[in-house]
Amino acid sequence: MSESQQRRNIDIIDIRDESITESEARKRLSSLIVVRMERLADPYDLDDEGNPVRPTWDKATHTVRRDISQEDARRRVRELNKETGSVTDKKNELSSAIQRQLEHAWNKLDNTETDPRFIYTLAQLDWKFKRVETRA
Repeated sequence: MSESQQRRNIDIIDIRDESITESEARKRLSSLIVVRMERLADPYDLDDEGNPVRPTWDKATHTVRRDISQEDARRRVRELNKETGSVTDKKNELSSAIQRQLEHAWNKLDNTETDPRFIYTLAQLDWKFKRVETRA
């Protein structure tokens, strides 16, 4: 047999992950999707007197942030878990309108997934407050 024929019969068997747990497999296969939600300030929403209506969580934009790396997203989730506590507790403290917005975001992700083996769960919540100038 020639040397090239002998090389074709070489198999590399990696058994390092043979006893991997379901939890570890899920962790390795998981990815994070960052969705940013903002109240929508619609310039066409006017009150009875013709003044702009103040934005509420009843109308919000949902933007999937593709510019955030998986590494950065995982790091931020770990930080938030340490600093601010359970995502479940934080979600329960939110207004019903924000909770409904979260449900809509989750439903959209879930409905666009074609593989039933994939599931979406809420990993963490973070928010920032922005001062809005009011007209005097």
